[in-house]
Amino acid sequence: MNRIPQSIGIACLFALCLASACRKTTGSKTTCTSTLYGYTVPVTSMYDTISTCSFGPINPSTGLLSAIGSFATSVYTNQGAFNIADNCYYVFKTYRGSSDSPAPLYKISASGSVTALSTSGTSTFSAPVYNNVTNKLYCFSGGNLMQINISGSTFTTTVIATLVHPFMGSLTVDNNTGNMYLSTGDTATYYIEKYTSGSSATSVVATGSGAWDILGLRFNKNDNMLYAIRENYPGVGQDFIKIDPSAGSITTLSSISLPSAVDREFYSTCIDPCSNHFYISTIVNSGYRGILQQFTMTGSIVATDTTSTFLQSLDVN
Repeated sequence: MNRIPQSIGIACLFALCLASACRKTTGSKTTCTSTLYGYTVPVTSMYDTISTCSFGPINPSTGLLSAIGSFATSVYTNQGAFNIADNCYYVFKTYRGSSDSPAPLYKISASGSVTALSTSGTSTFSAPVYNNVTNKLYCFSGGNLMQINISGSTFTTTVIATLVHPFMGSLTVDNNTGNMYLSTGDTATYYIEKYTSGSSATSVVATGSGAWDILGLRFNKNDNMLYAIRENYPGVGQDFIKIDPSAGSITTLSSISLPSAVDREFYSTCIDPCSNHFYISTIVNSGYRGILQQFTMTGSIVATDTTSTFLQSLDVN
């Protein structure tokens, strides 16, 4: 492991928390603990093929994953969702060369048991998220925001809102209010759109120039701000940015410094509300390595870990 020394505020790494960003109280003192989850993908010259992937908690101090289950998928699934209601992790299976999948939706329990949930039809799905306020799972499909409905070993989806712009990117949740935010784009502009419960369509709350510029959009419940990676198209480089969804303002926090750029197909991000860190996982093409990097919310790099496998579909419970 090649890494930068760090000090992080995560007290529980391998124990499976039973609540999102679990809060344990001893006397009058409340301590926030959390667990980072994801799965490993072999990092080879054919990393877009179907592979057997190991799922489990990740030690943010080393970038090492402790496997508790396995399933088959490709590397294109950059979002997974931990559902605190049933203590299970959900991720769509994807196929070589595609970030979307008609099925199955994998459900992985805290003990590592994997269930492949099937569905009818040919619609494709991506970017699952769990909304703690509504106690439901959501995803993208065909230019719409969808609610995922699970029954036994099958699932269906219901359209809850139509997106203003159909080109979809990342989906994230404000678990203080239940509002959801998503990144979209067209040929020249990127957009941050907002869904409010009960609406039939999303609304645009922020815009910027350059199509497909926003990667890994995530909401931080500690400050009610959005964070993401911005590609400086048509310029050079990538930035770690903050987006104020109320004001529509976008602030550059720092340049992203990696051996190569964050790969727009093979990457994942998440925010740990306990440590208040933003995580980026991606593939470094030179030497086929994985990288896990942590930022503070002011843009300082906390740690950079080089791993022999790529950590995909990060989420925190």
